[in-house]
Amino acid sequence: MPDAVARFRPTMGVTYPLLGLTHSGGKHELGIKSYSLKSNFMTATDSWSYELLEPYPDDMRDLVLQPVEITVNGHSQVLGRVDSSEFGGKGSAAKLSGRDFIADLTECHVDPAIKLKENMSLDSAILLACGPVGVTGVVFQNDVGLRNIRTGASLGNPPDPAFRAAKMEEYKSTPGESIFQFCNRIASRHGATIQPGLDRRSVVLAAPDYDQEPAYTLKRSLDAALSSSNNILSATCSRDLSSFPTHVMVTGKKGKGGKTKAPIFAEFDVDTSALQSSKIGNLVVVGRRPLEEPHSLPEGHLYRLRYLRDEDARSEAQIERVSRRLMADRLKDTLRYSAEVLGHWDSNTGATYAVDTMIRVEDEMCGISEDLWIEGREFRYQQGSGATTSLTCWRRDSFVL
Repeated sequence: MPDAVARFRPTMGVTYPLLGLTHSGGKHELGIKSYSLKSNFMTATDSWSYELLEPYPDDMRDLVLQPVEITVNGHSQVLGRVDSSEFGGKGSAAKLSGRDFIADLTECHVDPAIKLKENMSLDSAILLACGPVGVTGVVFQNDVGLRNIRTGASLGNPPDPAFRAAKMEEYKSTPGESIFQFCNRIASRHGATIQPGLDRRSVVLAAPDYDQEPAYTLKRSLDAALSSSNNILSATCSRDLSSFPTHVMVTGKKGKGGKTKAPIFAEFDVDTSALQSSKIGNLVVVGRRPLEEPHSLPEGHLYRLRYLRDEDARSEAQIERVSRRLMADRLKDTLRYSAEVLGHWDSNTGATYAVDTMIRVEDEMCGISEDLWIEGREFRYQQGSGATTSLTCWRRDSFVL
């Protein structure tokens, strides 16, 4: 294990651009005791912290609110700001922590004067709302190689998203709503999420990309003869169908104020093939069940209707998107896979682990042999025990906006 720890020892760099200050070291010569870099595709902000043992420079004492960039092996991971600092603890360590710059959007309320006009483009609407905190550009996921920068590998770009052509209806903010909440409400209506961009002045409109090839492989074989190639330190999987719906129905009305609004609706059944198990899928009843036939449900079989009325939907497309998201929110619970591995990159491909990438999992203990989507990733380092990465993975297509 000591040789493996040394082989996977990362180079962490911390730069404070406004101060011209950089802390870095190929083998942590600065005495970094520990660090954590946490990123989740579905969480608004990435978070980070690091602890530096004495003797630490005097310029460490006054860094709260300073912009910061954190790199791992030269690959940019976080563009953020120092939220808090702590000094004088055990061993006189200095601890700094913060979030990426999307935190500025989560902590600043949207200006109540904002009003989105009909037919305004999605990116123009987001830019208008984010302007007060210094955002000057909104780009789409296939316009930037963000995934390649995070991984340090050539993984290509996602396809051109349908929401590039999205047009706004009239929208107003809610009192006390943050800029991020306001923008996320708009973006999710059109199938997008808001992600940090390549610099502090840009944000990216993105959706999960399930069509890419796996950039990494996890393996855990129970065969002693094959176990030498195992690269999983620990892993667990959970399968939860306690709230899983078999049929989803969403209704609403479309039309502008002062005019008669026409009813709209969407409904569909679960795709049982997504459960990856015929034994489970065979217990699911497909189709909406009529009220008049209570005795026709086969014994032991499952039928669950999930119904929602969406007062904010403006079109059939938005109603359908809401219904599919309702299903996806439960589908992702049918398999959650968490693994811890040594180091921050795949030893075969050299790609640094990142969210919104695919990973091939061959885990005989958990009974998994499929490609999974990485929703969460946390880099951790502890002096003495080395660097590890925790991964949270969902099934392909289990999250739909």
